[in-house]
This record gives sequence, structure tokens and C-alpha cells, in this order.
Amino acid sequence: MVYRKISTDMKQRALELLEIGWEVDEVTEALGMSSRSINRWADNYEEHGRVDPPSVLRGRPRLLNTAVLTDLHALIHETPSLLSLALLMVKTF
Repeated sequence: MVYRKISTDMKQRALELLEIGWEVDEVTEALGMSSRSINRWADNYEEHGRVDPPSVLRGRPRLLNTAVLTDLHALIHETPSLLSLALLMVKTF
């Protein structure tokens, strides 16, 4: 089958058809979806309570959390000379 974006609503409808007794082959033929996709959506629904998987965080994890960043920002705002000191320290690494 050709790749295409299938809406969350359509995925939920496919699972509803299975719940009322349709066979996977019947759903795939009626909606033009692969059985592999339907099984994946069912697994996602069972594991996460939704047909689409939760988004995966991408990128490098932050070294400083929000609380530390807020405190650091306040400290630099109170004492601006700390910013130049911090920049000098970063350059030495």
C-alpha cells in the first residue's frame, strides 16, 4: 500500500470497527489500510490510551532545568558582572 497520512479520527474508527466484531481483513479492505498499521494503532491505544504514539522528545537533554535557569537569570540580572565572568569561564573550556 502507498504511504499516506491517516487522521487520528480514521484510526479510531478502524479500532471501533474491530470492537463491534469486524475482522482485521474486513477493516483493511473497507478502509484501504494495512493490517500492520491497524495492529500498531491497537497496541498504541492499549499502551498509551490513544491511537497515535506520544511524541518523542528530540535533541540533546538540557543540562540545566527551568528552576536553575530562572535563578541564574535573576542572579545575572542582580549582578551583571557575573555574566562577563560566566562568559570568560565558558571560553576556557
